[in-house]
Amino acid sequence: MEEDAKFCPACGTPVNATSVSSYAPKKERAPVFLSALILIALLFSAFIIIAAFMYMPINPVSFSESQDVSYSEEIDTLRLNFSGGVSLVNVQFEDLSDMLVQLNVSASGGVSIFASSKPVNVTFDHSTNDNILTVNARVIANGGWSWSPWLNVTCNLYIHPSLKSSLNIKTTVGKIFCDTKAGVALNSLNLETGTGQIEAKLVENTTVNGDISAKTTTGHLKFSWDNAKAQNNISVTTHTVIGAIDLSVLQNRSIPSNVTLNAQATTGAIDLGITIHDDVAAIIKSTVATGGINFSKTGFNGTKSELQSSNYPASSNFIINLQTTTGSIDISAVYSLVDGTST
Repeated sequence: MEEDAKFCPACGTPVNATSVSSYAPKKERAPVFLSALILIALLFSAFIIIAAFMYMPINPVSFSESQDVSYSEEIDTLRLNFSGGVSLVNVQFEDLSDMLVQLNVSASGGVSIFASSKPVNVTFDHSTNDNILTVNARVIANGGWSWSPWLNVTCNLYIHPSLKSSLNIKTTVGKIFCDTKAGVALNSLNLETGTGQIEAKLVENTTVNGDISAKTTTGHLKFSWDNAKAQNNISVTTHTVIGAIDLSVLQNRSIPSNVTLNAQATTGAIDLGITIHDDVAAIIKSTVATGGINFSKTGFNGTKSELQSSNYPASSNFIINLQTTTGSIDISAVYSLVDGTST
């Protein structure tokens, strides 16, 4: 063919003609399950919106309730069991004059439109047997829809300081604070929360007749012993799975018994500050699986894993065991004579 030929001289086919296929591809249809996925997504979004609306703090809350037990000279011993859902619990020892025990519960914030008009249910039962008063109290959400993160519940427990008290305080989520005062006698003390903070302070001239326990699954523990007294050998146990433990011990007079102080954390740090004087001695044993032990000492001998005051053992002793699986232990230990002279 010549270069400028437009047709084939043999068959007459145009030289620049393009062959056009008669095949037309079929359009692909969307998978059947795509519509189902869209429907599920819409239903899920609607569910989220409805659930959020149900829990929104639309209705404001202003709630308060008080329960109490009248004063009686014949009663000198208290056994108190308190359980709370999500709440802040304050335990205080006050001279109530005409009452032995008082529980004040208040709630503020907001709840959903489906919540009860009374979002908190307070149960308070008490009985007496000879000189012993037994109180069982409970503060929980009232109904399945009533609790919300915007509802703040505070429980104030007031106890007459003349009572020899055995206290068992538990919450699911929240904080527990317990402060004693001079002249208070504790037969036992048990503080426990699932998630939250616990703080207990035994001040000067508090008498401890039985064991003490403070436990939390996830949270911070603070325990302070400030010149309290123990008529018998007692143990103090602090335990947290995830959280820190702060211990403070000050004793410049005879206890006159031995106090075993145990602090255990699975994941968390332990901080101990102890200052003792005169005839009070201490031994501190520390164990760490993963972490370190740091210490400063005055009047103490030994290594970081075991420290002893120079007068150990004495008539009054603190036997302290610190243990954490993952975390650090920090110790500040001071022993000196009453005039401040270290030994």
